[in-house]
Formats: sequence, C-alpha cells, structure tokens
Amino acid sequence: MTLRSKIVKKLRALFAEYCFGSFDDVIFKKDLDQPPPAIQNERLSVIDGDRDMVDQFMAANAELRAFRPRAQSYFDNNYRAVMAMLDGEPVGYVWWTDAQIGTEECQHPHVIRYEIDMGEGDVWGFDMHILMAQRGASTSGDFFGLFRRHLHSKGYRVLWGAAQKDNRPALWLHRMQRFEEAMTVHSYEFLGQLLYVDLNGGSWFWKNGRNSKQNFDYRCIYKRNKKYSTALDNNHT
Repeated sequence: MTLRSKIVKKLRALFAEYCFGSFDDVIFKKDLDQPPPAIQNERLSVIDGDRDMVDQFMAANAELRAFRPRAQSYFDNNYRAVMAMLDGEPVGYVWWTDAQIGTEECQHPHVIRYEIDMGEGDVWGFDMHILMAQRGASTSGDFFGLFRRHLHSKGYRVLWGAAQKDNRPALWLHRMQRFEEAMTVHSYEFLGQLLYVDLNGGSWFWKNGRNSKQNFDYRCIYKRNKKYSTALDNNHT
C-alpha cells in the first residue's frame, strides 16, 4: 500500500469515527405491578433527591463533576431524581419523568424521539449511575429493583427506558429484571450535530445550543409521523 493510500484510508477512518456514526437503541418497558427480584443488599435504600442533594453528591465525586450542568438542566425541566443510599450515604442516582410532569414544553427528548405514547401511570427512566467503587455485589440490580418499587409506591404502572445495543451492562440489567423489549430503533449521527432516526418514516433532529432548556439533547426539525408533529414543533423553542 502506498503512502497516499494509507493517508486516504486513515482520513476515511477518522471521518467515519468523528463525522458519522450509527447506533441501535433498544426500548424497554416493564409492568410495575410485577415485583422485582429479591433485594440482596439490605443496607441499600432509595430516596427522592432534590437539586442541592444531587449537586453536592456530584461535586464530591470526580467521576460525576462533568455532569453537574446536565443535572441542573434536568431539574430545570422538572425531571425527578431518585438517589441510591448505602448505609445512609448516596452512591448513585437515576432520573425519571412522566406524561404529566413532562408537558410539551419539557417532555424528555427520548420520549418524543422514540414516539413513546406515555399515558397516565407511565414513567420514562433514564441516566442511571452507580459510583464505580460501589458497583458489583448486586448493587446496580438492587438499586434498579428498589427504584421500581419506589415508582410503584407512587402509583405508577409502567416503566419505560432505553439502552444502546452495544451497552452490554445496561442490556444485561434490563434483561435480568425481565423487561419487555418493545422495539429497536436505528439512528444515524452526522458531525455530532444532526441525527436521523429511522422510525415510522424517519425523523431529523438538530443538536440544541448551550442556552437551550434542553441543551443535553436534540430538537426535532422534521418528523414524518404527524401524530407527534404538534408536540415536536412546540418542543425546544
């Protein structure tokens, strides 16, 4: 192979890595009336987390500090946090929203992107994290089970969520908890700014700016499925 061919090959690889990507998201759902597996670690519990509690937890742990602005955006959008507590100290969190909390103005972008028709009693869960030092020994599974119980105690009936197909730990966690795999959605990303979602005729999304209320995700710029077009047009304004 000539030097020129090597350079061209390298440039193509860099383009593919940094300018274009594709991925599959598996969409899960779970009937919350079905009890979770038995909790193994009785030292673990969950509580609702407020803005100050979550921010202090992130500030105290180096692996989470970069996510502090995103957490503040979540609270600005009225999303809710549940904290994992080990012997009374926070070791993780998971976020959730529902159809009533998430109005058209602040509905979670993934609910719209995947066209989840959330009704009364449905919850969208996302961004679960356990501190690296606390993983293993059933902590993640126990936390997920306690989170399900927590939502059920609030009167919710169905928990939705998503995991990328190459995220084996997340897939394993959902499957261990016997979630139903509702569908798989294929997406293409261009230059980290433009997203095409191959679902029900296809949709195009553009990365939100830093000052957007939902600066952590994309806003819809075109959606063929008219059922969701009104909510999408009103979202991320």
